[in-house]
This record gives sequence, C-alpha cells and structure tokens, in this order.
Amino acid sequence: MSMASATSSSSATGLPDIVGAVYEAKRRKIRNYPAKSNRASECGHPCERFLVLSRTRWQEKVLHGPDLEFIFEEGRMIEDAAMADLREAGFEVIEQQRQFEWAALQLTGHLDAKIRVPDTGQVFPVEVKGLAHHTWAATETIQDMHNSTRPWMQKYPAQLTMYLLNAGHERGLFYLKSKANFRPKVLWVDLDYAYAETICKRLERVNAHVAAGTLPDPIDEPDVCEDCGFLAVCLPEVRGRALEIADNPRLIELLARRDALAAARTEFESVDKEIKDAVRDREKVLIGDWLITGKEVRRRGYTVADSAYWQSKIVRLVAGRSRPALESGFGIAEEVGEGE
Repeated sequence: MSMASATSSSSATGLPDIVGAVYEAKRRKIRNYPAKSNRASECGHPCERFLVLSRTRWQEKVLHGPDLEFIFEEGRMIEDAAMADLREAGFEVIEQQRQFEWAALQLTGHLDAKIRVPDTGQVFPVEVKGLAHHTWAATETIQDMHNSTRPWMQKYPAQLTMYLLNAGHERGLFYLKSKANFRPKVLWVDLDYAYAETICKRLERVNAHVAAGTLPDPIDEPDVCEDCGFLAVCLPEVRGRALEIADNPRLIELLARRDALAAARTEFESVDKEIKDAVRDREKVLIGDWLITGKEVRRRGYTVADSAYWQSKIVRLVAGRSRPALESGFGIAEEVGEGE
C-alpha cells in the first residue's frame, strides 16, 4: 500500500495516520549543514564543481526526501549487522567510527571500523557497503567499482584509499552485504599510490577554488547532473552549453508524455522513437525543460556488415526539485548512507 492510500484510509476511518506521522518525523530530520572541509566519502565524486559547491554554497543544495532518508537509515542498520557478523566470527572490531582529519588537504571523515585478526594480530581498515543484490553479485574486484557507470559506486575506492593513505595502512577491505539476502563478500584493496595521488591533486584544486571563490567548469555528464542537489545552481550554464535550442510544441508534449509513460513500455518505446527520430544527428538540443544529447556510435560488423546509429539520451532539467528516492537496485538507493 502506498503512503497516500494508507493516509487516506486512516483519515476515512478516523484512525491515526501512523505512516504520515512517521514520514513527517523523517522529514524533520533532513537538513543541510555547513561543510568547512572536504568529506572523504565524497572525494571520489566525478564532479569537482560539486565538491566546491558543497563547501561554498551548501545551503542551496536541494534536500533529499523522506523516502531517501529511510534508505540512509537502513544503511546504518546494515553497518551494525556487519559489525555483529565480524565480532561473531572472532574478529576484534576496533576504532569504530573513528574521526580523522587531514589538515593539508582539508579532508575529514570517519572510518567504519578496523578489525584485528585473531592469532596474527593483523589490523585492517574496513568499509561496509550495502548493495542491491544484482550489484552485489556483479562486484568482484575494486576495478568493478572504478569501472562502474554509477557515480556513487565510483566514490567508494577513493574513500577507502584516502583512509589507507592517511592511516599508513597498505591494505584494507570492503565488507559488502546484499540487501536481498544479507550475505557478505569481501573485496581486498591494496593502497594504490598513483590513484591516491590523483585524489590528492583534485582536492588541492578544490581547496584552491574555495580559497579564491571560484568554481571549476561544470562537467558534461547528464546522468550525474540529473540527480545532483546543485542542479539548480548549474542550470543556467547547462542551458548555455546546449548547442541548439528548439521550440517545438509537439516535441515538448512528446517529452512530457514519455516521462509519464515510462512504466507503460509499449507506448513509451513508440513515443521515445518518435522523439529520437526528430532530433537525430543533433548533438545537443535544449527544448523546454529537456536537454537531449546525442552521438553517433559505430559498431563493427561480425555476421552482419558494419553500421552506425544515433544514440540519444534524455534528461529532465528542473530547477529546485526534491530528489526522489530511487528504486532499489538503481542509483543512490543502493548506498549504505551518506557518511563521511
């Protein structure tokens, strides 16, 4: 039952609106806080402008909604379960949620924990992540995180790398739990000094922008921008980067209808095809609230001849919107929590 239907049925019977009250309690907990430093959990974010804005214009970030707050709180429960797993297996959990500060890089954060191995006394930093089952199953190496198309997954290696570098450890691990069956797996991570240097350099650039009151250039990745809390801040420049601005009432109508019918796949595909045929061979089209990017993709022929096709991507640009909770298995909904 949806929250709306649960609320309406409670109101109709005169019973207390329990779900509505719970949502309101979650909503009251959500707020922006000043950020005086870079956060370890964000230093691998693909957009350096996001990192600068997080420190200089944090109050303009669009807050997430209560649905996403439920997901973040679930992540904290997964972390508690992971620590219980490790203790039960005989590992000593130490320095749980230990704060750290790296003044030279203006970097702060906290590590989930370290574990001490029985008998050998070896100590390893641990980061816990809860993942949708299909992502959990497909993540076998740290390279899978680096190569992920999901921005939040790309942040994980940087987070653990900076903990290792700061604490002087050569090896740490991700303890990954499936959200479907709660089974664990471990990814061992050796400190990669070359990769660590790239993160240090980007933090130095961020700090220079913060000190100078400037901003890095915006990135050109609509998939990242779509769910960014600072989209409204960057929106004028996103519009300015569009190479073509179209004014076609029918196409605007189709784009709105396409958005509404995403679940109705048959009609969705028909509308989607009409839109993409209309903008074929145009690299960037800004029309209404929509930015459509496209590129020609060539594929090699094997049993058939070589051919080319036009690939379009459609992202809605809406200023000042709240970010919805994403479906389990997609995007930020898979994160354990925001953390540091």
